[in-house]
Amino acid sequence: MTEQTTPGSGKYPSAKSQDPTLDDHTIYAPATPPAGVKLPVLIWGNGGCANDPTQFGNLLKEIASHGYLVLANGAPAKGFSLFGKQSSIKQMTAGIDWVLAGKGSKYGDIDTAHIATAGQSCGGLQAYSTAYHDDRVKQIMIFNSGLLDDGKVPLLAEIKVPVSYFLGGPKDIAYSNGEADWKDINQKLPSLKLNLDTGHMGTYSAKDGGKFGVAAVKFLDAVFKGDATAKAAFCGPDAALVKEHWKIDQRNWC
Repeated sequence: MTEQTTPGSGKYPSAKSQDPTLDDHTIYAPATPPAGVKLPVLIWGNGGCANDPTQFGNLLKEIASHGYLVLANGAPAKGFSLFGKQSSIKQMTAGIDWVLAGKGSKYGDIDTAHIATAGQSCGGLQAYSTAYHDDRVKQIMIFNSGLLDDGKVPLLAEIKVPVSYFLGGPKDIAYSNGEADWKDINQKLPSLKLNLDTGHMGTYSAKDGGKFGVAAVKFLDAVFKGDATAKAAFCGPDAALVKEHWKIDQRNWC
């Protein structure tokens, strides 16, 4: 897949770059640091645990264009491949360490109080593991993923921050895994489970990440920016995302 050259649909046209102080990452951020705007942080793990985020670049550019700093595992390669070097949980933790050390300041006013881990498929498992018992992480976003190892199911209840799921419906090979995890996470915490009948690869290849891009931005705006309109898009039978054919379950969220 070729990553789009357009900068996302948000108020802050985004760009991708690499930073010599953060090895083995691609950074997506507003091309011009927006004045008076704090940028929450998304730490991203790729499908297949690949060490190249190109396949998800449309989504990540879109998120960044709405006022977020995105740190994705791996450098952009000339061609996405699942057969090269794989990324690691340590890379995601290194990204968190980096922003907490103030090294992202040239990208804008970084909101280090609002950090989410997220990832697709294998990257979703990395998002779980990175956030597990790391109180710097405030949200976990699981895309087309769920635990593969039944022995780790009891650990889900130990996660102390909200977990939300963005799944591709019954055609998604990780559908049953994500559905099972939804039942096993801490039931007292706010959580969403969204399904769109796309299969495992969602709409990541569409411009701006398609409907998955829209849902991801609205979710982040709701939980990290307190945007009531964004939150309403998930809640009730007439919600904006329901009208876009998302099937939404919520627990302590709406």
